[in-house]
Amino acid sequence: MATANRGLADLAREIAVSLVSRDEALAHQAAEELMGLLVNGDDGESAPSNARQTELGGVPELRRALSHMLQKGSDQGRYYGCVALSYLLHGHTDNIRLFGNTPGIFQGVYASLDRPPSRGLACGLLSQLAFGDRENCGRIGASPEILERLASIMQDEEPGDQQAATCALSNCAANSLELALKIVAVPGALEGITRLCELPRAGDTVRDARTGVSAVGCIDNLSVHEEVRPYLQKGRVLAALRPIMGLRGGGGGGGG
Repeated sequence: MATANRGLADLAREIAVSLVSRDEALAHQAAEELMGLLVNGDDGESAPSNARQTELGGVPELRRALSHMLQKGSDQGRYYGCVALSYLLHGHTDNIRLFGNTPGIFQGVYASLDRPPSRGLACGLLSQLAFGDRENCGRIGASPEILERLASIMQDEEPGDQQAATCALSNCAANSLELALKIVAVPGALEGITRLCELPRAGDTVRDARTGVSAVGCIDNLSVHEEVRPYLQKGRVLAALRPIMGLRGGGGGGGG
């Protein structure tokens, strides 16, 4: 087992060298090889095991290579990098911390937010990095352009990306009062969340139900913080939530 684990880490280091190659074809091939490691190769698993996540996330060269790929890669390279990083972060507290500490990672995620192939995935990465990690929330808060970009995606992009951006803001809000206050201060952010909370009108094909649920959850997470509640006690926010509360049974109670 130890030999196999050493082999996995060594292979990850070899792949990391190719990931930062200026030869795009070589970098893309390396990204595909990395995905093979993440999904357990011939085992046919659709998600990485915790042991593999630990082993691969513990390779500094790989962390730096993925950060480089998100910052400077091609559109396809950023897409592969986002997918790989999503696998490595999934439910793994140590990797969330390690990658959050990796130089340039948040700049790379921001760059990926600006490209259609990787936009939704990059929103998902922010959700994962913010989840339960206050230091990462602080890093996101120190990059106001990230929050501004999420707000713009939520307002005028396609439904899947809208939902992903709303979930990212929701996780940020849930874990940090400072970040929640910064979210409601971003021009258009609260308006965008509120609009997505509103029940779609007949024939509205732009939104799906999941996006509305995510938006309501985002308001819920913002409201956890007493200092944020005055921003939510405004006419349009309350008007948007009232019919949804009616569907829940007309009450004001209950969380979750």
